[in-house]
Amino acid sequence: MLQNDNKWLPRILLGSVVVIVMVMLLLLPKGKDGLPTLTPESPYPYLVYYCKEQGDNVVVEGIKPQDTVAEALPDKQLLRKAVKHLLAGPTEAETGKGYYSEIPAGTKLLSIKGGVENAPFRVNLSEAFREGGGSTTMRLRLEQMTKTVLSTRIEGPVYLDVEGEPLDVLGGEGVEVDKPLNQGKDAA
Repeated sequence: MLQNDNKWLPRILLGSVVVIVMVMLLLLPKGKDGLPTLTPESPYPYLVYYCKEQGDNVVVEGIKPQDTVAEALPDKQLLRKAVKHLLAGPTEAETGKGYYSEIPAGTKLLSIKGGVENAPFRVNLSEAFREGGGSTTMRLRLEQMTKTVLSTRIEGPVYLDVEGEPLDVLGGEGVEVDKPLNQGKDAA
């Protein structure tokens, strides 16, 4: 009789796993299309934040880059990869979903310094980062960069430079840049 009961054990375990996975999928936050959305707590090493119109407003939303896999990288490499993805702009598929970037297309990552022996990270961008747009554009541009940096969950301070000089304000209206970008905030 005991041997007969054991034949059901694998089926019961498989059924339990299926039920648990289904419940977890139901509990994930859903986007407008009904599919689970990624959050800063997602297993991916970072999210890239792009702008998207939502009614009369523009929101900055984090999305998982298509070619990103859950992998452990040193902080400097992780930061470099996240910033490069952001500067590359949304893919055609992401653009088709309404995502766009306020960061000028010609903006380049010149260098990332620091991170050794608790030295702060310095993300150095080309002059193009400052070009064009009013205060709303500058605010969205800075929000995209800040939230992308925050999503990496790097613990050390991260500062933003343009052409090797610390960036204090952005644009003619003087949008102030937080120092460091990741001080006392979260990417949500």
